[in-house]
Formats: sequence, C-alpha cells, structure tokens
Amino acid sequence: MFEEKDLTAGALLIVKERIRQIANLGYTLEGDRDQLFGELSLAAACYASPTKLYKKEEIYSPHKGVTGHMYNDPWPWSADSDKKDTHSRIEQLAIAGALCAAEIDRLLAQEKFIEGEAN
Repeated sequence: MFEEKDLTAGALLIVKERIRQIANLGYTLEGDRDQLFGELSLAAACYASPTKLYKKEEIYSPHKGVTGHMYNDPWPWSADSDKKDTHSRIEQLAIAGALCAAEIDRLLAQEKFIEGEAN
C-alpha cells in the first residue's frame, strides 16, 4: 500500500502547497471553476519558469494588417497578485505543481459535470 512516507520530497512539497492554498488562502475547487481560460495553467507556467515569460502578440491595424508585435507578461491576474519573486526557487516549483493539480481537478470536475448533463 502506498503511504505518505513513500512520496518523494518534491511530490510532498506540492501536496503540502495545495493543502495550504485550500486551507489558508481559500482557493477551492468551487472558486477554481471560474478559471475557464487557462489561468491556473498560465500561473503554473509563470511560477515554473526560471525567468520571466512573455507572450508575443501581433499589433493589428484594420487598414494595414499586422504592423508589429508586442510582448506581454502572461500572468493571468492582477500584477499585485504575482508574488513569484518573494519565494525561493523550490517554493516557486511547489506552487507551480499545486497550480497544475488545481487545474487538473478543475478539468476533471468539468468533465464529470458535462458527463452528468449528457446522462
């Protein structure tokens, strides 16, 4: 039988972080259901990246077409909610893993809801 003691240190840090997010910050599945546009995954990618990520977007003019490009921070929420720089690299990765777990749980719940509607 698999027990907590069998988890690797990294996996245990991710589990503990997800528990902290739910218990201390109130980030529950119910709230995560509102994150419909990949916000949890984007935040996880930002935390997992060792450097700042930028999303390339085209600057489009209706008369000229694409006129250039701009680079935006893909952080999905307000800039003041991005606290990546306040955490150690290991904490950043644990947070990234916990955000991935939250997104997986959200998608699984969405699938169950859709399947339930189909029946």
